[in-house]
Amino acid sequence: MSGGGSSRGGSPPVRLSSLAVRLFLSVLLVGAGLTMILGLVNVAQDYRTRRVELQMTLDAIDQSYAPAVAQSLFEFDLDQIDLLLEGIVLLRNVEYARVVESRPTASEVIASYGSPLRERQVEPHYPLRVRFEDQERELGRLEIHASEAAMRRAVRDRLGLLVLSSGVQIFAVALVIWLILEYSVVRHLRHIASHVRSVHPSTTVVPALTLRRRGRPDELSDIVTAINDANARVTEGHRELSLALEQKNTLLQELYHRTKNNMQLIVAMLDMRAARSSDSEEVRSLALDVRTRVHAMAMAHEKLYQSRDLSRILVGDYLNDLVAAVSRSLADGRLSFNVVADETSIMLDTAVPLGLVVSELVSNTVKHAYGPDERGEVLIRFGAEPGGTLHMSYRDDGAGPPAGFDPRRDAGVGLRTVIALVESQLDGTVEFGVDNGFACYLTFVDDRYAERI
Repeated sequence: MSGGGSSRGGSPPVRLSSLAVRLFLSVLLVGAGLTMILGLVNVAQDYRTRRVELQMTLDAIDQSYAPAVAQSLFEFDLDQIDLLLEGIVLLRNVEYARVVESRPTASEVIASYGSPLRERQVEPHYPLRVRFEDQERELGRLEIHASEAAMRRAVRDRLGLLVLSSGVQIFAVALVIWLILEYSVVRHLRHIASHVRSVHPSTTVVPALTLRRRGRPDELSDIVTAINDANARVTEGHRELSLALEQKNTLLQELYHRTKNNMQLIVAMLDMRAARSSDSEEVRSLALDVRTRVHAMAMAHEKLYQSRDLSRILVGDYLNDLVAAVSRSLADGRLSFNVVADETSIMLDTAVPLGLVVSELVSNTVKHAYGPDERGEVLIRFGAEPGGTLHMSYRDDGAGPPAGFDPRRDAGVGLRTVIALVESQLDGTVEFGVDNGFACYLTFVDDRYAERI
């Protein structure tokens, strides 16, 4: 797979890779550090060697040149003294030499050669002595100016040359390593990463990964083979999961459809029972209440059957259809409903108790808020906060409850059912109020049964 096949979409553009750059910089830094250490060691060794050479030069002057200069001074042979001083200055690191004669009143420079140094220097003095008539007489002294600055400059020049040559070599080696890594490894790794990122979970057929390279199989070839094998397994697994998901969706739709049909059958039976119980208003009212609740549950299953997401339904559509059906059944069109809801969707485990709550509230409004011939308006608002908390408000413009009415103490079965559904099944809170009629406010979170997903 890593032979001469062409890669999908062509080779990725060549760019500086962080891996290659890090290796390039690492080689430069390590090489520079080693060069500095070795350079300092060599410079220190060279400086010690030059110090030894200087000391040997000074010893040679003390042992050879100083006695010869003393004898020439004793014989007052100035030409010989000049020759000796010139020879001394020609020695390494010696820049100036002079002969100072000692006299009773003051010393006097007899001869000199070279240029006196003003910078840091070594200035040894050698006494000029001769033996005459078994006595040693001191005629003067030989003064030398030996330059340490010149010695240090030579050492710095050698260090600079060493650093420059080593730096060029290290940079060349690091550049070669970067080029080899970039074109032999990194660009292929980049292409592999691009191929892996291009594989989307919804992709049914993943194209084979190939690299434009020649040579015998190596670790990159093993990576390509492993990725292609993994893609083949993923493709097969995706095919099996798609089939299983399709079967699951079909079964869920069939389940929702059958549940809705069975509940519709129950609703029809309740309608028949209510029709036959015309002489008993209590039985007829009970049948209508049960019919409304069953219809709310059936409508939730119908919405799931029609939805692309078989686990959630849109609250706005559900509430609009629900209040329309309940109004036709209980209010005979006397109530006008206005549902204001955002695009929030909820799970079936939340939709069913919410639908029962709305059905109970509508039933309560029909029974207690208006007279037989009165018409009214009901406003239902539903929304979600960014944190996931859901709010619903229900308001009618009817007569409202009497003064001092406490729903938890004085309410009938309907409002007590609302309280029980909100607090036990929705795990939320419910409040009641009077706002030009009856008002109810719900707060809950649609995550109580999230572990089922």
